[in-house]
Amino acid sequence: TFTNITAVSADGTVRGSGTWESTGGAGTINISGTAEGVDGAAVHKYLPIVVGDPALDYVEAAVLAGRVSNGRWDGAAPQEGHFLIEGDVTDGRMDFMPSRRAVTRSGRTEWAQGEHWPLLTNIVGRMQFEGNRMTITGHSASSGGLKARDVVVEIPSFAADPVMLTVKGAAEGDLKDALAYL
Repeated sequence: TFTNITAVSADGTVRGSGTWESTGGAGTINISGTAEGVDGAAVHKYLPIVVGDPALDYVEAAVLAGRVSNGRWDGAAPQEGHFLIEGDVTDGRMDFMPSRRAVTRSGRTEWAQGEHWPLLTNIVGRMQFEGNRMTITGHSASSGGLKARDVVVEIPSFAADPVMLTVKGAAEGDLKDALAYL
């Protein structure tokens, strides 16, 4: 049993507790905790590798920025295989159709942004990664000159073939901005 563990990094602060039991092999771990001040662009680093490389690559390319507060995480492995990462997001930025094309800017290699569809910016909402599902609920956001509200970006299963991405929501703005967006 371990309690009151705190880890602080450039990505944010997490606190947690849990248990580990020798059940053969790597054993069984059950952990849970909270997260504050987490960099949304770093969330891909903390998803379990069992979600698979395509899912991890997508999250790394799609979730560009944001500040996560009121975060919670929970995991049980390997028998139960459950995990949950969720939290409130402010100042979020997302490329929900990333090109996955690397570019070099100021000596840094990063993903090209907004090549296939305008970015969602100024996101205020909630993110949740549970099992192999991603749901980002935006109370408000901006995209392509439009103001969006009640936006839900979801991948019901990263394990599906093909993986499906749905984006739903309402947008307001000038007709010329709406036509340009489409």
